[in-house]
Amino acid sequence: MTTTVYATVDDMILRMDASTSTTYNDAERAGMLGCLQAASRAVDGVTRRSFGQSSSGTIRYFTPVDAFRLRVPDLVSVSALATDDDGDLTYETSWAATDYMLYPIDASESEEVQRPYTEIRVRLATGSERVRHHSGDAPNQRGAAHALRPHGMGALMISVGIEFNLPAGTSAELLAKPMARFLMEGMTMTHGHLATPGIVPIDTGRLRSSLQPGSGTTGIDTASPPLWFKVGTNVEYAAPLDQPETRNPHYIGGPSAGKETRGWLSDSADHVKGQIESLLPSLAADIQKTWGGG
Repeated sequence: MTTTVYATVDDMILRMDASTSTTYNDAERAGMLGCLQAASRAVDGVTRRSFGQSSSGTIRYFTPVDAFRLRVPDLVSVSALATDDDGDLTYETSWAATDYMLYPIDASESEEVQRPYTEIRVRLATGSERVRHHSGDAPNQRGAAHALRPHGMGALMISVGIEFNLPAGTSAELLAKPMARFLMEGMTMTHGHLATPGIVPIDTGRLRSSLQPGSGTTGIDTASPPLWFKVGTNVEYAAPLDQPETRNPHYIGGPSAGKETRGWLSDSADHVKGQIESLLPSLAADIQKTWGGG
């Protein structure tokens, strides 16, 4: 817990007596310091924030916004991150620094105007699957598409994300519109693929309906710029159909009748990845056009 005082005793004296002609003894200065400490804590209480950095690390517990985002108050750095994946209050899954990113991306102690991080996001792509944009370069011709079961949730989904390294002083807002257009087109492609007969296992139609636009596990990043979209389902039998452990379920009708359902979504991620790659040149051109106008 921080005990930062947001003004000094000398600041207070200057406010009370601009001429600074009055001399205050130690007891009086101690009383002023007590008032400043109380006022500083009152500011913390009203704003529900602390504007001073703790001298030592603090263990904090949070509930995520969703499977991809965790909002945090005024974060300076992360020394360790772990999640409770099965709800037993034991945080057994440790995350490497390469598994997540701190946002906003222009908040850093190295920046001239320092401000804290306010969100931790899952890094959706790793290694060779990551798509980067460097100053002066076009994005690599690789997509980042995965079928995954996010930490702490029973959902199964395809997620597509892009990561950018921006040169100092570049406004991330310049990426907002190009990225929104790119992600919307990519999500439309993904929905189109999953709507192809024989892809989604169908019995009652519940699984197919859960994958439609507007469902709880389908959508585009609401940050600016948006960096990912997701298409998925919370239907409890979606994952066992995709990666069965004790039996091998089969399609019961349609073009895939009799075939195993294994990989119905994870294989779709590979297909979507190829489609996303085809959109990258257009994204690069859209970004260059936007930056040229900015």
